[in-house]
Amino acid sequence: MSFTNQLKAFVSEYEQNASKEYLQITDWSVRTLKSSDLLTRTLKTGDSLPNGSLIDSNGIPIKIYDLIKQTPLVITFYRGGWCPFCNLQLKALQRILPDIVDKGYSLIAITPELPNQSFQTKEINNLKFTILSDVNNKYANALSLAYTLPPSLINIYYENGIELSKSDMEVEAQLPIPATYVVNQAGEITYHYVDADYKKRADLEAIIEAL
Repeated sequence: MSFTNQLKAFVSEYEQNASKEYLQITDWSVRTLKSSDLLTRTLKTGDSLPNGSLIDSNGIPIKIYDLIKQTPLVITFYRGGWCPFCNLQLKALQRILPDIVDKGYSLIAITPELPNQSFQTKEINNLKFTILSDVNNKYANALSLAYTLPPSLINIYYENGIELSKSDMEVEAQLPIPATYVVNQAGEITYHYVDADYKKRADLEAIIEAL
């Protein structure tokens, strides 16, 4: 089964098991985000990727362009290890990691979670690529990917055991839109996937084709 079909099946099961209130609030949040102007400002194919400083699992600052100097990149932004859709995508990306490397690229994932949380996600999912922490979503904001969560969404997350303040380094409750970029060594974005619906992710075949 392809990742896209696997994701569709997972969404169907998720929607059957989630409470009506949870789905109403999360779906309303997605619609609100889609109707905002944020998606018109996110970086797209042909744009230049800005430089930024992130933190690796050892707490060491890493500059994006220091990585780009070594190899072109596949970059994916995910919300956190608490998000089942993110974990599904991360494991799928691990499956195509050999293809990414064979094409001469490196894969990195970026999350607002603390390094110890991202390390745990890496261990649980047996991931062999780099995960970097985006302090206070500063880099996601630079790419116009970060959005502030409405109180109703924060509350429903809390009621379902998701406390972002315990895992994220955020002053205010923000999350990145799950997005995937392919970036060449000139810093130019040659492929992008950005969707306000957190249940949708980049197709693996499209990523490989873009390399």
